[in-house]
Amino acid sequence: MLLNDNQPSLSTFKDTTYKTHSNHIGVRVHQIREFIEDRKDVVMDYCRTDKMIADGLTKPLVVSKYLEFVRTCGLL
Repeated sequence: MLLNDNQPSLSTFKDTTYKTHSNHIGVRVHQIREFIEDRKDVVMDYCRTDKMIADGLTKPLVVSKYLEFVRTCGLL
């Protein structure tokens, strides 16, 4: 399962129809889209920003968010 907190990018991957405003999308995005379409065991879904566990590895967190991250990862 791939979780994403950016709804416009999520719709880009889920909607496979060509649109004129999407012609700037790079080859890598099309490769990822094809990979998701071909594999039925890969699911891309939305996750609210405040529930995104990966933020603990990529962003500075306030103490309460840090403690939630540690608890969710099973480190405490």
